[in-house]
Amino acid sequence: MNNPTETKKCHKSGGLFVLAWAFGLINQQELAHQDTSATGLLVFILILAYIATFAFTLGPVTWVLLSEIFPNFIREKALSIASCALWMACFIVVLITPALLNLSPVFNFILFGSLNVAGFIFVLKWLPETKGRSLEEIETLWMKR
Repeated sequence: MNNPTETKKCHKSGGLFVLAWAFGLINQQELAHQDTSATGLLVFILILAYIATFAFTLGPVTWVLLSEIFPNFIREKALSIASCALWMACFIVVLITPALLNLSPVFNFILFGSLNVAGFIFVLKWLPETKGRSLEEIETLWMKR
C-alpha cells in the first residue's frame, strides 16, 4: 500500500466494523439486563476517533483528488458537477442514517464499513498515486487509462 488514501480507507473501514461490534455488544448486554455504561463510553470514544481520523485524512483527500482527476480544459465544470454529486451523496447518507440506526446500529455500521471496503478495493485497483506529480503529468496519466 504505497498510496496513503488506500491506508486511510482501510483504517476507516476497520473502525466502522469495530463500531458495529461495540453496538452488538451493547445489544447483548441489554438483552442480559447488564450495565451498558462502559460499552456506551467505548462507542462514544470510537465515534469521536472515527470523526477525528476522517477530518484529517480522507475528508480533505477527497477534495484534493477531485481537483486532480479532471483535465485542465474541463476542470471548472467537471469539478462543479463532482462537488455537487459529493454533497448529494453526503446528504443521502445523513438522510438515511437515522432510519438505519433505528433499524439496527450494527447493520448501519456493517453497511457503511462494507461500502468502505468496496471503496478501498476501488482505490487500490484504479486510483493512481499523484504525489509529487504536476497537473499535466496527472492529466497524461489519466489519458493513458
